[in-house]
Amino acid sequence: MRGGKVFLTTDYARTVEINLGSVQGIDFDRPVPLILDDGTEKKITKLTLGQPDFRKIKEVNPPIPQEWSFSASAGYQFQEGNSNTGDVNARATIVRFVKDEYRLTADGSYVWGTKKKDSGAKERTANRGAASLQADLFWFRDIYCYFRSEIGYDRKQDLERRLENGPGFGYELFRVNGTFLDLEMGASYIDSKYNTDIDKDRKDHGTYLRIAESGELALTSILTLMHSASYKPKLKGFDDYFLDGSIGLLQPLFQSLPDGHLLRPVQQPPGLREEEE
Repeated sequence: MRGGKVFLTTDYARTVEINLGSVQGIDFDRPVPLILDDGTEKKITKLTLGQPDFRKIKEVNPPIPQEWSFSASAGYQFQEGNSNTGDVNARATIVRFVKDEYRLTADGSYVWGTKKKDSGAKERTANRGAASLQADLFWFRDIYCYFRSEIGYDRKQDLERRLENGPGFGYELFRVNGTFLDLEMGASYIDSKYNTDIDKDRKDHGTYLRIAESGELALTSILTLMHSASYKPKLKGFDDYFLDGSIGLLQPLFQSLPDGHLLRPVQQPPGLREEEE
């Protein structure tokens, strides 16, 4: 309970918001923390509208805050027969939460691929990597502003390096039980440097519009489907653009809570029973 609303979560439905004025009382199956506006905290097992300091209540039974999250994925694909190819890919994501207002996300990915020619020699089909860092500041419960930086390269496309920096706004469309979807829009300044046999140290730079989505779908308690996509047209003429997308399975390796225990976070505490008038 917070902000004058009761949040009720079940195993079979999304989180339900109930106005506190529609609830006569709440019983808990165990002692839960009650936090007042002045920061005072105590344990309660029952909450009624007529109890002392009711109007000074800030939160009751708040969700356990998650501080760290680390997930990784790796894969290998090969084909033999008419063509002999092999591809290796890896990705890792670290998320840091600071209270309920800040989120810091670091992400890195790498792809390597080869193809065996008829002569027996191997030809490189992919050699690219990228790393990004994004800081989010939540203004409201679902709305945040961000600043992100990204660096990447693609040896197959003669891209020596690409730097991207820019701010924007985001909206967390929903988040429940390990599944979420974020939508973002902002601006990015992108500076690219190419190194080709014909044109050494060719550079390209400009300001781009950035429209992106990212999210995760919890398939099981230990397996998550990750997806992201971004469209970045150049503001000058909209003739040039970048279009990126990825999808894959992530394995959450650990999630850390403030008390140091390692476990999966509880989105909303269990044990809540509503008593209507």
